[in-house]
Amino acid sequence: MANLKYSTDYKLESITLYAPGFSGPLDLRPQMIELNYFEDIYNNTISGYVVVSDAVGLLNFASLNGTEFINIRFLKSDDLKISVDRNFRVFAISDRRFDSANNNEVYKIEFCSEEYMLSEQFRVSKSYKGKTISDIVLDITGTYLNIGKTDKSKFISVDETLGTYDFVLPNKKPIETINWLANYAIPKKYPNGADILFFENRIGYFFSSLQHLFSTDSALTFYYNPKNVEGDIYSKMTNVLAFELLTQVDTLDATNKGTFANRTISIDLLRRKKHVSDFNYNEYSKNSVSLNGSPVTNNYKNGLGKTMYDAPNPDMEAGALRYSISNFNQQDGGDYTKDKPGTVQKDFNIEKTMSNRVAQLTLSNYTKLKITVPGNSAIFAGMCINFLTYGMTPLNSKEKRPLDPYLSGKYLITAVRHIISPASYICVLEICKDSGTMNYS
Repeated sequence: MANLKYSTDYKLESITLYAPGFSGPLDLRPQMIELNYFEDIYNNTISGYVVVSDAVGLLNFASLNGTEFINIRFLKSDDLKISVDRNFRVFAISDRRFDSANNNEVYKIEFCSEEYMLSEQFRVSKSYKGKTISDIVLDITGTYLNIGKTDKSKFISVDETLGTYDFVLPNKKPIETINWLANYAIPKKYPNGADILFFENRIGYFFSSLQHLFSTDSALTFYYNPKNVEGDIYSKMTNVLAFELLTQVDTLDATNKGTFANRTISIDLLRRKKHVSDFNYNEYSKNSVSLNGSPVTNNYKNGLGKTMYDAPNPDMEAGALRYSISNFNQQDGGDYTKDKPGTVQKDFNIEKTMSNRVAQLTLSNYTKLKITVPGNSAIFAGMCINFLTYGMTPLNSKEKRPLDPYLSGKYLITAVRHIISPASYICVLEICKDSGTMNYS
């Protein structure tokens, strides 16, 4: 990293605007005050904005109207060649302010992925018979969002799912439809869960299980040690500039949301039957992938002799309770299947997916931190990292301060904001974990 002098240095290669009122590409780097580029695994697509200081009337000169394209390209350094290089659609000009003293104006040029704009323009009204959810997602992304099918430059990775389904898609927008399908998807590699998300990062699009993301190796290790200001440029790049604890322990909230235990009562209107299914955190954790392999609750019992993850007594109902229409085991019984074969839908497993998904999505955010680190274009949402911070254990002068046993560990980056100004480049990360302590030697 010979060309890096400071940990927040960077190389901004392009903020190029393509506008109808201008004959060629327009370089916005001289006018840039700040560039924000944002990825979030819960937000489907990438978005961002450029804050511009305009003294020449670009809005009128280039006839900006929110239909332009913009290319963003930046990297940490020539030594670290991984770059963010994407084309986006401009959709808004906002926060426009005039500065009469400096004879200029400041405003934001907001942009998003082209696929989000496409999704807002069309709806999916289509039937699929005997298809896996992963196959349906691939068809929707290729047909309606132009990902991978005709435009091979756009990468997509779809986790294979269990089961075949007969779906008539309910006239929803493409991304809305994919999110709806994710509620029924069971990953083939992790069949005890229902935790698939659809999101975009600098690599491309992913329809991926949280457990799949948890299973990847940590790409980087960040340290929070305010006194650690010495060392080479690499050690400074992995030193956390600041961190904030967003959520840590809230058992009442977790109980309310059904993180440890919840119940789904599904009703089969055709057979006039109901089915009760319970999520039990203790049973689930034995067969699931966890970031740190340690539980977030224990076996302590309440006044009724139940743990946090036990189902209620037979004469009680669960606190976290949901209802759904079901077709549970319709194909396995009933004269109607013999009299009219093919008239019964394949079981869509709502008894498993609803209970598990509710718990898994809240569990994955059980501990959430916000950390600020020197900018690095290799960082993306969906990446696993290690975060290490020192505890507040009292020490004598000869002892080395140990790591915090709870906050230190393996985390998933759920969101990253790359913030570039003329003077520096930082990343603000939201990192989460689904587990408790982890011992580091």
